Amino acid sequence: MHLKDDPADAELVRAALESEKMASGLTLTTTREEFTAALDGGCPDIILADYKLPSFDGLTALKIAREKYPLVPFILVSGTIGEERAVESLKAGVTDYIVKDRLSRLGTAVRRAIEEAEGRSERIRAAVALKHEAEVSSALLKAAGITSACLDWSEVVDKVVPLVNGLTGGRSTGLLMLDEDGLMHGQCAAGLPDDRLSLFYALQIKAGDIPAARWILENRKTLVSPAPVLSEYIPGNYIEAFDLGDVMVAPILAREKVAGFLLANFDRLPDDPRVVEIFNGIAGQLGVSCENALLYENVQNKGLELARKVEVLKVLSEIDILILSSLKRDEMLSGVVSNIRRVLPADIGGVGLLDLEACTLRYSYGWGHETGTHKVVPLSGCSGAATLTTGEPLLRINLRDEPVLSEMDREHIDAGVSSDMYVPIINKGRGVGILYLGSYRVAGFTLEDEHTAARLANQLGIALENARLFSDLEDLVLGVVTALASAIDAKSPWTKGHSERVTEYAVDIAREMGMPVQEIEKLRLAGLLHDIGKIGTFDVILDKPGRLTDEEFELVKKHPDRGCEILSHINQFSDIIPIIRHHHERWDGSGYPSGLKGQEIPLMARILCVADSFDSMTADRPYRPSPGIEYAVEEFRRCSGTQFDKDVVTVFLKMIENKHQSAA
Repeated sequence: MHLKDDPADAELVRAALESEKMASGLTLTTTREEFTAALDGGCPDIILADYKLPSFDGLTALKIAREKYPLVPFILVSGTIGEERAVESLKAGVTDYIVKDRLSRLGTAVRRAIEEAEGRSERIRAAVALKHEAEVSSALLKAAGITSACLDWSEVVDKVVPLVNGLTGGRSTGLLMLDEDGLMHGQCAAGLPDDRLSLFYALQIKAGDIPAARWILENRKTLVSPAPVLSEYIPGNYIEAFDLGDVMVAPILAREKVAGFLLANFDRLPDDPRVVEIFNGIAGQLGVSCENALLYENVQNKGLELARKVEVLKVLSEIDILILSSLKRDEMLSGVVSNIRRVLPADIGGVGLLDLEACTLRYSYGWGHETGTHKVVPLSGCSGAATLTTGEPLLRINLRDEPVLSEMDREHIDAGVSSDMYVPIINKGRGVGILYLGSYRVAGFTLEDEHTAARLANQLGIALENARLFSDLEDLVLGVVTALASAIDAKSPWTKGHSERVTEYAVDIAREMGMPVQEIEKLRLAGLLHDIGKIGTFDVILDKPGRLTDEEFELVKKHPDRGCEILSHINQFSDIIPIIRHHHERWDGSGYPSGLKGQEIPLMARILCVADSFDSMTADRPYRPSPGIEYAVEEFRRCSGTQFDKDVVTVFLKMIENKHQSAA
């Protein structure tokens, strides 16, 4: 391009270029407007300009040209240009300057300027290409590092997919994964606006309905499609929804199957064939990472499965120990239920015990909602009642899909339960109860869970039978002891019912003092048998209407030791012998038979002493009528801390006061 306002000078320049065979394509502009318009038409090979022009100067033209084309060579051709202006022009970026009387240099100067400009352009292009190659290599190495080092699939795709746009020059990228049902789900995307991003993550498309997916599933190759033919592969509604142009879609191959699709969206497909190779490389890396993640997940699942089986065996063993060590039904069931929660993913649950006569289930020993309380449910209102006769568990995947729901089912649904399981507790071939388990999740239980629950229910059946047998034995022992106590009391009409009343008082005191249930049961037996040694005492002494002689009293004082001798042959009564032996000891040490004092006396013996003394003081005797409760209360206050343990007396007197207030 030549910028010159003088036609004669312009002709001289053309002639000089023609002599060098370089005038072809020379465009002449004379004004700023023409010059600017010519630049808009494209970048010239070189610009020749006069230093001084009517409307503007050559340096202004240089500035205009370089703003649009920074590398275009620019030579000043002027009649006269001083040294100072020449230096100024070169500093401003002028490539060279030629004076009119030396136009013979013009061809050489133009040729050199163009060659130098082409060299600079080539170097810049090479530098840009090198930089791009470095960036691509860095990104590929980064992607390779992520896919090889990370076993968390979600983390891998969140880090790798955003790299694809930079590696390929794409506008947006999306990763869609296939599930077992052949549905494609949007897993990760980059370059999409928020509204399209939310739409992408909501995608659930059957792969068979998309021609591109069918083609890739069949050929296991990358599909490259320009926009004009894209509708042959992807339905128009998806093209419009995601503003698809030219696209590349590569398969994600894992375990020799297509596990998903990587899609890159372009304004225009890149000309460089290496882009497809890079894109395939990324898809291949994702495939390897997906396979590694699946293997890792499989190993983890197997590890978890093994750990769960070990935990189940451990729990079953602990339940066996619990069943053998605790024959009390309530204690045993509470312990078993606590262990059940360790191995089954139940949010609510409980054990329902069958009352065959009432045709009900009483739910207890559970957790969550009302199943954990003593809720009584008629068999007719229990969805799992049939399991008691079939002996097979009932597993329901989604309660809301059940055609018939009981009142209890509706209560559980309102409480958030989505799936549940009824497992019959069988003993000797008949149902004795139900283990109920509920989950807040749909399909919250697996067949493995059902199998585990059945094993636990089987243990519960054995435990309940053991507890029943033990309870029957306890009832038998208590019945024999009660009968024996009644026989002892029947030796004298004055002591009839004495042992039962003493036992009742002693048990009430122990409960008020917060003693453990097992200790209270020991005290109950001791109370019933505390006077068993009187079997060896003459009836005439027990029924004597007057005061006993010293010799007679010494005989009576032997009954605690005699009672212990009688019971010493029964190992099961070894725990209550100290209570019976020392129930006539006194706090100050003046009692019998051992003269123990204070804390040396067993606590239950101190309690029995108060209960025995109260009944003796409030009952008729052959030598006197009953002095009454008021007298007994005053005696306890007077002898508290000497004959009786003052703490036990305080509790007992408070009980008497409360009883009188309630009666009033």
